[in-house]
Amino acid sequence: MPLAPLRSAVDLRLTPAQFERVCAANPEAVPELTARGQLITITPTGSEPGAGNSALLFQLKRFAGTSRCWKVFASSSGFHLPDGSVLSPTHPWCGSVSGRSSGGVSALLQTMAA
Repeated sequence: MPLAPLRSAVDLRLTPAQFERVCAANPEAVPELTARGQLITITPTGSEPGAGNSALLFQLKRFAGTSRCWKVFASSSGFHLPDGSVLSPTHPWCGSVSGRSSGGVSALLQTMAA
């Protein structure tokens, strides 16, 4: 079933609670929220980019499987970042090197994934 177009006012700003309600009401969508409360919609890719993304995800997952220090997430995973945004990286993964956090967003993602 195709997604219905998302229509909103250009100056629309959502709070985190409102964003959560939008996500709950549209489970098939992959929205993101900027730190300023702007809603971003993610459009589907074509078959070639999708195939390439799947191959990359497979490689990341295989690499993560060799060590318990890494975790791979689907591209539809939303991450709450310190600036208040909720974003979905194409291939999020995080881990540590020699038992030490690789820092920054990786450390944040490790905390969120636990």
